[in-house]
Amino acid sequence: MAERASLSSRLELLAKTGSFVAGFNEVYRLLLQGKLEGVIYVSNLPQPMLSKLRNAIELSKTPAIVYEGSRVVLGKALNLKHPTSVIGILNQGESGILEETKQNDKQG
Repeated sequence: MAERASLSSRLELLAKTGSFVAGFNEVYRLLLQGKLEGVIYVSNLPQPMLSKLRNAIELSKTPAIVYEGSRVVLGKALNLKHPTSVIGILNQGESGILEETKQNDKQG
């Protein structure tokens, strides 16, 4: 539970100090162009979208975080007025949200 709270607070900090795009099509396009620092997507993303997204993440070697909350909660954490299933991080700002995934890559 503390991990989820930490991720939520980092998402709020990302919204304040960083920059991101929301929406599957926009994130997918920027992934293929190699313009994203990272990706966050909800755990219950529909299978066809999930497969397409994971392939793009793997091809671009972009760090990804699976968000265990709902798309409504993800949208609210980022101060969006609508739910979102996928966000692409252009600049993580002061959130340091991608640091944990980078540390896991080094340990693995």
